[in-house]
Formats: sequence, structure tokens, C-alpha cells
Amino acid sequence: MKCWCAQLKPPCVIVVYYVLPAIRAFIAQNLVKGNLSQLDIAIKMGVTPAAITHYIKGKRGSSLVKKISQSERVVKTILELAECLKREETPIDVILSKTCEACRAIRSERLICDIHQAKMQALKKCGCNLCEM
Repeated sequence: MKCWCAQLKPPCVIVVYYVLPAIRAFIAQNLVKGNLSQLDIAIKMGVTPAAITHYIKGKRGSSLVKKISQSERVVKTILELAECLKREETPIDVILSKTCEACRAIRSERLICDIHQAKMQALKKCGCNLCEM
């Protein structure tokens, strides 16, 4: 059965609203344990210090942090990304590539399917496999 949806909400929309905040929260929580100040973390991540406070306190991104923490592959990739952010000399393309790698791992392990299907009910009917592509 073909899946025709009136809304254009690819998995990337879910990534922007749920996955990136979860990745940032995971990284912020990791870096603060590594004795970096919230200001330093904010600068390295390109977000505000207030955002870092929200990530650390679980007010932003927390809905997926627990879920992604259960995947060894995802955790390994995000911790590698955190290490890249710690090092001043890491080129931005490497950081962005690691971010995309973490996102691909989250998608390929189908960790966002339930959120995506809740946002787009038609996906349940058509046997969605977008994240496997």
C-alpha cells in the first residue's frame, strides 16, 4: 500500500525537535562531569549558557536521552563527539560528521519510530522504513 501523507514530516523533523536536543543534553551532561564550565560547554556547542542549564537539568532533550543511552553504538558515537568538542583543534566538518553519524545510528536502530509514527499516524499503516534507507 502506498503511503500518501498530506504533511511533509520526514524523520529529519523528528531529529530537529527530539534527537538533536537529546544529543546535546547527553553531551552537556558528559562535559559538565568532565569539569568544564557551563559557559565553556555552551561556547563549544554553539548554544546559550541557558540552553546548557536546561540540558543538564533535563528540561530539554530528556525525552530521548534514556532511550539513546540504551544503545552502545549511539553512546559510543556521542561520547566520541563530546571528545571532539573538548579538543579545540577538531575541525567543524569532523564535528558535524560525528553529529550526523550519531543521528544515523539513532535512526537505524529505530529509536525515533514511535515518536515519528505518533506525529504522522499514516506511517503506521504503510509499514514505514524511512530510517533504514
